[in-house]
Amino acid sequence: MISPNTEVRLLSDVPFNLTYEHTRWFTSTIDQTNYFLSKASHTFTQFTYQREEQAIRVPANYDSLYDCNYVMYQNKNYSGKWFYAFITKKEYVNPEMTKIYFEIDVFQTYRFEMLWNPSFVEREHCQRWNSDGTPIVNTVDEGLMYGTEYDTVSVKQWIPHTDTYFLVIVSKQTLHGGSANVGKIVPTINGNVQPLSYYVHPFKKNGSTPNVTLDGMDINLSSVQDVLTCLYSQTTAVNNIVSLYITDYIGYNNFLNASSQWVDQATIQDSTTSFNTLYIKYMPYYDTMDKDMGGKWTGYKTVTESKLLMYPYTQLTLDDFKGNRANFKTEYINGDNLWLKVKGSIGTSNKVSYGVKNYNTNNTDGFFDEIVDETALINNEPNDVPIITDLLAAYLQGNKNTIANQKSSILFNQVTGAFNGMVNTAMMGHMMGVSGVMQGIGEGVQSLGNGYLQMQGLLAKQQDIANTPPSIAKMGSNSSYTLGNGYSGVYIIKKQIKSEYIKKLTDFFKMYGYKLNEVKIPNLHTRQHFNFVKTVGANIHGDMPNEAITKLKAIFDKGITLWHGDWVCDYSKTNGEI
Repeated sequence: MISPNTEVRLLSDVPFNLTYEHTRWFTSTIDQTNYFLSKASHTFTQFTYQREEQAIRVPANYDSLYDCNYVMYQNKNYSGKWFYAFITKKEYVNPEMTKIYFEIDVFQTYRFEMLWNPSFVEREHCQRWNSDGTPIVNTVDEGLMYGTEYDTVSVKQWIPHTDTYFLVIVSKQTLHGGSANVGKIVPTINGNVQPLSYYVHPFKKNGSTPNVTLDGMDINLSSVQDVLTCLYSQTTAVNNIVSLYITDYIGYNNFLNASSQWVDQATIQDSTTSFNTLYIKYMPYYDTMDKDMGGKWTGYKTVTESKLLMYPYTQLTLDDFKGNRANFKTEYINGDNLWLKVKGSIGTSNKVSYGVKNYNTNNTDGFFDEIVDETALINNEPNDVPIITDLLAAYLQGNKNTIANQKSSILFNQVTGAFNGMVNTAMMGHMMGVSGVMQGIGEGVQSLGNGYLQMQGLLAKQQDIANTPPSIAKMGSNSSYTLGNGYSGVYIIKKQIKSEYIKKLTDFFKMYGYKLNEVKIPNLHTRQHFNFVKTVGANIHGDMPNEAITKLKAIFDKGITLWHGDWVCDYSKTNGEI
């Protein structure tokens, strides 16, 4: 016969229940036992073997047990294991006896028998920050509302050459080199072989000319105002220009300290005006320029939940405020800093691209720099300058030989007609008398009159053309608005969701961690104060009844918060990583 040797303790103020939404997580059986013993309000030692899932009669008044919500018991003659259970009901038997109904707490009872195989973890409290304080990337879509508007939290501007711009002149024929070379078609190596001539004139926004050297020697460049004045007054130049525009990057980084291998100083002049500029003579490839814009996370609002620094809660945008924009996800920039790369060109239309280096790649040694344009901001529309043509000059130049021939023809016809009239006068006077003389004189006068009218008509045509206002052969873009308002280079704009949504999502992530959707062993104790875990088809096994395993799987698939101290449901804890 087995002597009564079962100990039963009724506990009060145990802060979790049969829903299994919250429970305590213990790292040892000693800690577990001591915690529950500290909650005991009634102890009974003379009980026979206590079976699970049944009721127990305790020698205590019903009213004295009103605050008891948990029970622990131990069958010392058998395994000595403590069983933990939720009190589900109390029933009055008599003034000295109460019947307690309970259901085993499978989590606490089999906590140290529970073993894990890799399982699909839907969400959990995972590690948020690296040791250097940078966020760990987690981009799984949460499907949560984060508002429709963003705050602009940081704006930086990068102009490749700071305050220096370039006026690019593209002409059909050369404009410099004296009478022996002006008007020649001289093919140029500019990215590839091209039949056009290219001139580049550096200047500052205030109109002054920066200091420029060629092979280490200072050279004297004209002001940009003088350049434009001369271009519009020189017939050879204005009617030869294919394109005229301003850009802040041309793909040559040493224009202020140039080499004669690539450029020459050029003087463009006519009989009245001249200006000095730079001529592109050989540029088989273009330079690129890199710029470190500082920490990629710098500028965003400080957050406690690292996922709030990921897209879509933040946005990184490159914008030139000329209609070109490119968006990036900061978390996919490899490395700690944001590096930009600019590429340019010198063509009939300037093309400039601004890209983010090491974006969506694990390579940081430059092998993939060539494809930075895959996601870059690309501007195909430079700040064009209007090209104004004088119709009279163009007409006179284009019809010079024809006009000269017409004048000669008119004069010749006049003389011939007058001479014929005189001859006719003499002959007719001899033959017809006075009346014949008068007829001959009339023919001569008529010939002179017709010549005068033809010459007057030609001069009138030229006058009509002269009276026509100069026309714009090429309409410029709104460069005044663009440059006048400081829109040069590229702007790095960082945006972040509104503060109210930062708070809402911070509270949510603090309680329930991040969506993970990953097969792994779940994190059960990686935070200081609590861990939330939710699985799909939890893969649990161990030395316990199958019924207990089934219940444990259902608990984790539903989602449970494991508390690491006597502060269950106290979400005011900071809950940092261990």
